Amino acid sequence: MSRGPEWFSSSRSRPADARGCPQPSPDSARARSPNLLARLTSPPWVQGGLDGGWLPWREQQGGREGTIGVVASPVATAGKHGRHRLSQRRQVATLGTAEAVGRLTYAAAGDLGAAEAPQPVVLGDGADWTTTQASEHFPEAVKILDWPHLWRKVQAAVRALQPGRSTARRVWRQQQYAVLLALLWAGEHVEALPQVRRLGPATGEVPPAVEAAIGSLESHQDWVGNYAGWQEQGYPLGSGLGERAGVRVIQRRMKKRGRRWKRANAPAGVALRVHWINAAWEPAAASHPLFGGTP
Repeated sequence: MSRGPEWFSSSRSRPADARGCPQPSPDSARARSPNLLARLTSPPWVQGGLDGGWLPWREQQGGREGTIGVVASPVATAGKHGRHRLSQRRQVATLGTAEAVGRLTYAAAGDLGAAEAPQPVVLGDGADWTTTQASEHFPEAVKILDWPHLWRKVQAAVRALQPGRSTARRVWRQQQYAVLLALLWAGEHVEALPQVRRLGPATGEVPPAVEAAIGSLESHQDWVGNYAGWQEQGYPLGSGLGERAGVRVIQRRMKKRGRRWKRANAPAGVALRVHWINAAWEPAAASHPLFGGTP
């Protein structure tokens, strides 16, 4: 189980200290490359993610969660679908609090030129800790609720009301999917919410999946908007980058069969992993044409 991902692009300035970032805690790690970063100016946006992963812990039953942040700068389109090539990345990680990884990710975004990004954008799955960090560090951002996360909840609500494989039930589900998809994708969440409410039974217990979908739409009205328009502007609507960072930083190195970590050793393992990933990324970023290199 892991914390939900959150994505952002910010136009806020860096934290006001000597280096433009907060000092990391003993449980935190971040790698930098000032020479390369100095050559990056005015990216279209700086997107990033917050995620987490549980570690087996010797001193704590059930383990402990490590939190991860990743920021990336999409500087060029690639492929026939207009996807963005991420030529710059920064990983941050901590075994501390959500506030700690939020500060580190904010500082890493500043490193990649977030202060010059023309449009701040935040994308999250609606988890309380991610929305809190977004509001604290990127209050002026356009907020986007992760589309796959939202649509899965709506689909689960429809299936809970009419489960089964009969033709009639399948036709009913497809009809509801078509109506709700059109409303939500166009940003008509005000009209979609009563539509979901009407799907529930008039009497009796409401299925938990329906309650979850209604709760998500009610509590994240500021995060649900015109997804079609956001897609046309090139904004990310999914959370793959943050989830992938969690796999690279925590899963591959820290979670092995039979391995359990001690408080004295785990922070060093996280720090070395983050440093190695960032160091391996720098040569690839330096070879990008944006910086005068040859791919």
